Amino acid sequence: MTADHDPRKGAVMGQGPSRADDTPASLGSTEAQDAPGANSEEAQNTGLPVTAVVLAAGLSRRMGSANKLLEQVDGQAMVRSVVEQVISAPVAQVIVVLGHQSETIIQALDGLPLEFVHNPRYEQGLATSVRTGIAAVKPGHGALVCLGDMPLINADVVSALVSAYRERPQLMAYRPSFQGKPGNPVLWSAWSLDLLSTLEGDEGARRLLKERENQVFAVPVSSSGVLLDIDTPDQLAAIRASRSV
Repeated sequence: MTADHDPRKGAVMGQGPSRADDTPASLGSTEAQDAPGANSEEAQNTGLPVTAVVLAAGLSRRMGSANKLLEQVDGQAMVRSVVEQVISAPVAQVIVVLGHQSETIIQALDGLPLEFVHNPRYEQGLATSVRTGIAAVKPGHGALVCLGDMPLINADVVSALVSAYRERPQLMAYRPSFQGKPGNPVLWSAWSLDLLSTLEGDEGARRLLKERENQVFAVPVSSSGVLLDIDTPDQLAAIRASRSV
């Protein structure tokens, strides 16, 4: 992205009629660059394409004055680490939902092949960002909903979720499981996305996953990063210490 580029000049992304009430305001896209996963021929041509929705709109209230998504982990903003791993997986598109300090988040993601949408109601809780992101997903796509504060997520986890979805698309959702413990991100099948438009508050999709647990497929993974999201300064310090050993 060049210094004089205004991302808000991007075209509004098309939406399916069933989710029209949550149509987001598009902020356009960054410069397109070659990536091994996102927008690859494999990801685009499959009959079950997946769009990744990265939630990066929150206020980081428990982190104090800092925006946790911009905090450095492994030498870069943690939100960039998340997005880079998602881009490296077999997804057709990556959408980042913005809200708090959106311009700074855009700068942290400069040059990556993705789209931005703005959630004008981000202060009302996580569910508003989920709905905004899902509204931007193309019809027929599944949606991988990722938290921007999980810097240890890797492309192998995302690939495993995508594979599970393509093998058994009749289920509602596909969730990583590390040593029997459910984690994030969660991949939602294309037919289930309208269910996410009913979410409210700051709980995300937790209630929906619990109420319909018989429609959720647990995907075993070898990375404990699916269990770790960073909310507090102490958690941030702990992950930095573990990465420096």
